[in-house]
Amino acid sequence: MGYLVPTDQYVVNMQYIVGDHQGILRYCFCYMTQQKTNHQHFYCLCHLHHAQGVQGNKLFKRTFVVKTPLMRAIIILSILWFIPNFLSAQTYILPTDIPFEKVKVSGNIHLQFVVSDSILLQFEGDTVPEQLNIEWSDGMLTLKIPTELKKAPAIRVKLYHTGPSDLEITRGAVVQSADTLSTPVLSLRADSGGKAEFAIDTDSLSARVTQGGDIILHGSTRSQLIHANTAGNFLGYELEAKSTWVKASTSAQVKVNSSMYLNVNSKSTAFVGYLGMPDHTAFKNSMGGKITQQNQ
Repeated sequence: MGYLVPTDQYVVNMQYIVGDHQGILRYCFCYMTQQKTNHQHFYCLCHLHHAQGVQGNKLFKRTFVVKTPLMRAIIILSILWFIPNFLSAQTYILPTDIPFEKVKVSGNIHLQFVVSDSILLQFEGDTVPEQLNIEWSDGMLTLKIPTELKKAPAIRVKLYHTGPSDLEITRGAVVQSADTLSTPVLSLRADSGGKAEFAIDTDSLSARVTQGGDIILHGSTRSQLIHANTAGNFLGYELEAKSTWVKASTSAQVKVNSSMYLNVNSKSTAFVGYLGMPDHTAFKNSMGGKITQQNQ
């Protein structure tokens, strides 16, 4: 059995694992490589032997950024701990020793947040899709697939987490939640066809939507700062805010609900609609930008 390691990487750890789960015997040869850029890649080639005689192979890769020897040791120990969980079901338990508050989703992925004290990923089907890359870097969890796979069926994933404070959705990814995401401060970005749709309960919201992205929110926030451009859509009539700042341009659409203060700058054929009768307003529009009060 041979392995091709990129020329800018070298092997820093190897592990051979044998596991038995629900009548399936797994032989996995795993190794970690390190790039000159200090990224570490974890590869596993697994041979699966079912009790019924069905056999197959699976190769998966995970990417880590390692900045200290302590983090390297934590990652190696975490890998050895969560490999059996990864191999035994479609549930992928994330190591709690590497916490994250930021989440980035890119490509044809439909992600559903489930508010939970546990931290894990759950996939539809019996295996983790081979084309999905899962990365940790500087407190961020990234889920991404190549953009050329947009026409294929979407990868459906559930992320169990207490709730991120920073969320980026891009290249056609969709993020939804049946639960309310509660966090003091939330930063939210959607671009290139990315879509976010869920309820929030936060003190401060910062949202940026561009290039055909969609952000659809309901719930409540004390203050919100919204930037929308290049046909981005922010739909927040059902998101009750006390103070709101909006900058919209280039055919963007923004809909907000603000009760105390509303500051809007709309230009280049952007549309801003608002609900409520805020106590104080500051409006500026130019080059075909519109600002319109909507009926309750």
